[in-house]
Amino acid sequence: MLALAALGRHARHAATPDRTRPVGSAPSAHTAPCPVGTLPDEGVCIPVPRRAALAPRASTDAEGRIARRPDRPADYLRYALPLEARAVEASLAGDDGGLSPGSVVLLAPAGAAVHALALEGQVGPATALFAGRLVGLTVVTRHVVETGGRRRMLLVVVGNLAAMSVAAHATLAGGDVIGTTGSAPLSLAVRVVRDGIDVDALGGPELLDDANSVPDDARNVLVVK
Repeated sequence: MLALAALGRHARHAATPDRTRPVGSAPSAHTAPCPVGTLPDEGVCIPVPRRAALAPRASTDAEGRIARRPDRPADYLRYALPLEARAVEASLAGDDGGLSPGSVVLLAPAGAAVHALALEGQVGPATALFAGRLVGLTVVTRHVVETGGRRRMLLVVVGNLAAMSVAAHATLAGGDVIGTTGSAPLSLAVRVVRDGIDVDALGGPELLDDANSVPDDARNVLVVK
């Protein structure tokens, strides 16, 4: 009987895990596992980093743009445009023939002055990044906009000009004349520059590449009159 009792005590002692054994020691039945959410690393249990939650993707409209925010007016004529309001003869369409997805088309008499825009929340003046031929004569301006405590870089693309009165690298204030209209409808697009993109190193067509910038609904950033 004494021998059986001794064997029982020995069995109970062997079944108790040895929690003093270093994590990095050779694995055995007595090694204490790391807690849930950690992994062994050179004798220490370290937390496993959690995967950052993915930022929700902005909704897009039928034309591939970042959709208009519901708090922004739907009527384009409620906004400051690159043409004088009296020069706009017709409603605005939604396809510019290939310059940028979801561009706005402005119909105006030939020879009307086209002005540089200042966007809502813009910080500092705009800069002309490109002035040349893309779809007709085109001026692309860079704008820094602050919304919700965050600064974003945006591009304003004005195409189908009959003549340009601005050169690349020019600094522009809102209202400065950048060209005039011709017989073709004027095209207006806004694009959001992707993080980490150096737009100064890009050529004209590259500025409009989806790898470098994303089309935005112009009503999200145009100034409401």
